[in-house]
Amino acid sequence: MRCLRLLIALVVALVVTLGASAAAGPARAATLPAGVPLTERFTQDLLHAALAAEAPGEAFELRLEQPSLPLANRSPLATEIAVEELELDAASGRFSAVLVGIVGDELRFRLPAGGRLQSLIELPVLARPVLAGERIAAADLEWISVAPDRLRPTSLREAGQLIGSEARRPLQPGRVLSARDVQPFRLVVRGATVRLVYDRPGLELRALGIAQGDGGLGELVQVVNLDSRQQLQGVVVGPNQVALGGAGQTPAAAR
Repeated sequence: MRCLRLLIALVVALVVTLGASAAAGPARAATLPAGVPLTERFTQDLLHAALAAEAPGEAFELRLEQPSLPLANRSPLATEIAVEELELDAASGRFSAVLVGIVGDELRFRLPAGGRLQSLIELPVLARPVLAGERIAAADLEWISVAPDRLRPTSLREAGQLIGSEARRPLQPGRVLSARDVQPFRLVVRGATVRLVYDRPGLELRALGIAQGDGGLGELVQVVNLDSRQQLQGVVVGPNQVALGGAGQTPAAAR
């Protein structure tokens, strides 16, 4: 009975070892079909899988600097290409490795490879087309991973920079947006009739005016009092509502 238990334990250990080897294999080796050139995409995918196994759960972009690709492949048989001697400098993001090509049982080549990794950041983009003047909601957004060096100083990286804003122009989904693509949602539109509000302790005045420009919440706009034709400036405090408060800014004709 004891011998049987030992035999079962050995079989289980062997199965676990073989399973682990099979799981590790694809991360460090891939098959190049007969006659198919060794391309940059094939090599990047192979190295990316090997490096991902070294840093699981980390999103990164791989920039391949060597070898110079594509390389012709005149082998009449499939080539098994494995990644060996993989080294990664976490501080600089640079990596090096050796690509080992084997055809059957014969070593065909040892090819140095190297480049660098760049950690990706997540940022919001539109999940659907948005028309000019349309307000952007949280449900309109999705997240993508992007290398920081692909972004501009004006690129919008936070959902809060988009939610509640208004598209300046028609915007397409999936594209990194910049500050020039959106603006504060316009609560006041040029030419619209607005309520002029003047509230001070002991004094509350109301009048109607015509907006001379567009304005979002908290922005300054020029208005003309409809009764006095007086030119005034106020702060947008709500839909078609402008608060006055500066010197000489009381509506001439209160209501």
